[in-house]
Amino acid sequence: MDGVKLGYTADRLNKNHMKNIIKNLQPLICLLGLALGMPLLGWGQTLAPTVSLKSSTTPTLLEEKQRLELERLQLENDKLKLEMEKQKFEMEKAKRQNTGLSNEDKIKIIENEKLEISKKAENLAGANKDKENILILDFVNSEIWNDGIRYSIHELQDLAEDHHWNVIRRIDQKSSSGDPRYLSRIKNISLLKYAGQKRGILTVRPPVKNEDFQMLTPEGATLQSSIGEIRNSYNNKYFSYDGEEKRDDLKILKYVHRVEWSFSDRLEYAFDKEGKLVNIRYGVLDEH
Repeated sequence: MDGVKLGYTADRLNKNHMKNIIKNLQPLICLLGLALGMPLLGWGQTLAPTVSLKSSTTPTLLEEKQRLELERLQLENDKLKLEMEKQKFEMEKAKRQNTGLSNEDKIKIIENEKLEISKKAENLAGANKDKENILILDFVNSEIWNDGIRYSIHELQDLAEDHHWNVIRRIDQKSSSGDPRYLSRIKNISLLKYAGQKRGILTVRPPVKNEDFQMLTPEGATLQSSIGEIRNSYNNKYFSYDGEEKRDDLKILKYVHRVEWSFSDRLEYAFDKEGKLVNIRYGVLDEH
């Protein structure tokens, strides 16, 4: 009887001893579980396998298109910033060059610049001499070239007579003194000018027929040029950017001669909402 009692007591002591050991190891087991990323379980619970569902990180086609569109817009924005910085630099450069010059020196510079751009227009006209529907427009010197021959922009009738082109001519309006202002049209170009006046307003539109005119300028502009290309072409020592205007749903880029010359002709490029060129107007635009 005493032996049985003694064995029972020893067995009970061993169980109590094991519980104490496990109790003391419990904090260590918790730390080990945290380190291994295992969930903390209470005593008597068993570990069950868990499945973690990870969301897919592969972008959808729509997300990829949106990302590419944002990148494209950012590139266009960066390009526009560079163009504006370039314009600012050129304007400041021109101001520095003219500072401290006498009137005689300024006149010489002006004449040299006019001669330089006129020579470019002449070379361009020579390269396109055999192309009857190509017009070379020199807005610096108010000249138009065709078939290798130089004409005044404001004397469109001379160009038409030499080439036996049909001219549609009508009275657009009359001045307060009764002088008529004629609108003369040849294909996709027209001239609006008062009778007896030397200067008028030339308008050029993109061609819609095969026989319509195409246009080239010494600055590299054409009737297919984008708005960005025009901004770059006419930011030079000949023309000064005169601002942008919204008119009849059109965006108008306005330019004036950078220096005071013997005439006050202005230049405008009009673009639609899609950025396509609608028309070019040049001349005494203050009249209309």
